[in-house]
Amino acid sequence: MGYISNVFIEKELKNLKRKKSAAIDDLPPGILKDCAKNISKPLCYIINLSIKKGQVPKLWKIAKVTPIYKSGNTKLPENYRPISVLPILSKILEKAVHVQLMHHLESNYLINSNQFGFRAKRSTKLASTLFVDNIRRQLDKGKLVGAVFLDLTKAFDTISHSVLLEKLPAYGIDEIEKEWICDYLFDRHQLVKIDEIRSNTKAVLSGVPQGSILGPLLFTIFFNDFAEHMTYCDTVKYADDTVIYYSHADYKEIEDKINIDLNRISTFFDDNELIINLKKGKSESMLFGTAKRLANTPSEFNCLYRGTKINQVKEYKYLGNYIDSNLSFKANFEKAYKKASARLRLLEKMRPYLTKYATIQIYKMMIIPILTYSGILCLEHNKYQLDRFKSLENRSRKIIGEQYEVLEIRNQIIMEACLTVRKCLDGSLCSNFRNYFEVNEHHIGTRNNGLSLRLPKVKLSVAKQSFYFYGAKLYNSLPLSLRSTVDFKKFKELLHENFM
Repeated sequence: MGYISNVFIEKELKNLKRKKSAAIDDLPPGILKDCAKNISKPLCYIINLSIKKGQVPKLWKIAKVTPIYKSGNTKLPENYRPISVLPILSKILEKAVHVQLMHHLESNYLINSNQFGFRAKRSTKLASTLFVDNIRRQLDKGKLVGAVFLDLTKAFDTISHSVLLEKLPAYGIDEIEKEWICDYLFDRHQLVKIDEIRSNTKAVLSGVPQGSILGPLLFTIFFNDFAEHMTYCDTVKYADDTVIYYSHADYKEIEDKINIDLNRISTFFDDNELIINLKKGKSESMLFGTAKRLANTPSEFNCLYRGTKINQVKEYKYLGNYIDSNLSFKANFEKAYKKASARLRLLEKMRPYLTKYATIQIYKMMIIPILTYSGILCLEHNKYQLDRFKSLENRSRKIIGEQYEVLEIRNQIIMEACLTVRKCLDGSLCSNFRNYFEVNEHHIGTRNNGLSLRLPKVKLSVAKQSFYFYGAKLYNSLPLSLRSTVDFKKFKELLHENFM
C-alpha cells in the first residue's frame, strides 16, 4: 500500500456528514469537518504511519453498538437491530486502504465477475437482470432452469479471521499489507450504549467489523472462491445473496447436477466455517419454465443439502423483486403497486402540512422508485398495468397540484432502459454487460448504419420481455438524432426532453 496525501485526507474530512453519530470517542463529525484544513496534516501523518507499521490505533478499533427496535416483543434481543458506530477517524483510515486495495483487486481482475456486491458499475438491478435474462435465454431454447437461492446465517459476523488471512496471499496481499489487515481484524472490542448508559467492552472474536468501510470488501475476498467449488452450475452473487442455477431439457438432469454441486459447496462451507440457513423462507429452490413445460413436469423438485430437502417455491423475493417460476412478474407488479399506492395515500394525508416542493420530492424519492425498481427486469407492461400507472399519476397530480407535470412512470422505465443500453454500448458498465447488444453495421452508407441494434432471434414471449431483446427494441425506437449523440451527458439530457 502506498502513502496517502494530505489532499486526500482533507477532502475526506470535508465530505463528512454533520448528522452522523459520534462514536466512542465522542468526536462529532461537524467539528472534524470544520477543522479539516488544520487537522488534515497530523491525521495524514498518523494514517501513513499506520500503513507503514502495519498497525491500527487501538482506540479506533472500539465500536459503539446501539440497539434499534424492529418489531415484536420488546423484551427479546432478537427483535432489535444492532447499529455499530466506529470512530470517524478510523473510517478515513479505512477509506485510504479501501481505495488502494479495491484498485489492486479490480485492475488485476481478481474478483469473480459474477459478484455484484460493493463494486463500482454494478448494482442489485444489474445482478437481477443478468440472472433473469440468462434464464429467459434458456427457456427460449426449450429448456428448464433449476435454481437454489442460498441464505447464509450471519455471514458477515461469522467470518473466521484465520481463514481470511490464509486467503490473502493468493490475491497478492502479503507482508506489510497482510500485517495491517491482521492487526485491523484482531483485538477489536465493542460496547452497547442505551441513552447515557454504557456497558463494559467485550472482545469481538470473529466477523468483519459492522459499520466499517473495509468489512464488505474483506467479505468479498473471503467469499470470492465460492464459484470455484462448483462443477456444473452458474452463479450470481450480491455480497452473500447467492443463487446457483443450471439448465437442461430434462428436469432430472437438473436435479442431479445441482445436487452434485450442492454436495461440493458443502465442503466449501465447512472449510470456511459458514452455515446455510435451511429454514423455510430462507434458502429456497425453484424450477423455471414456461407454463406449458411446467405443467408437463412433475411438481417435486428435489434439491438436497446434506440430505435435507431445500424447500421448493413458485415465487421468491430476490434482491427486492418477486420472481415467479414462469417469469410473469405479475405478483411483483401488484406488490409494488400496492406499496406505492399506500404511500401515496399517506402523502395525501400529510399534504396540508407540506410545501409543494417537499411533496414533489417525497413523490419522486419515496413513491416512484418503488414502481420503477423492477425497471429493466420486466420492460413490457400490459394494458391493465399501464392503466394502474395512469391512475396513480392522476392521483399524484391532484395531491401535488394540477399544474405539476408528472413524468409518466412508463416513460421513466423506458428512459432507464435506454440509458442502461447506452452504458452497455459505451462499455461503462461491468464486464458482464460489455457485449450485451450487437450493433447493426454494414457497408451500405445508410443513416442508421452503426446507430441501431440487431434484435436477437427469439421465439417465446418470455424472451421478448427480456432486456437483451426489449431493451434493444426500445433503443431502436429513439429518434436517430438522439442515438447519434456521442456525449453521454448530452444523450441523457435529450432523452429526458424527448419524454417530457
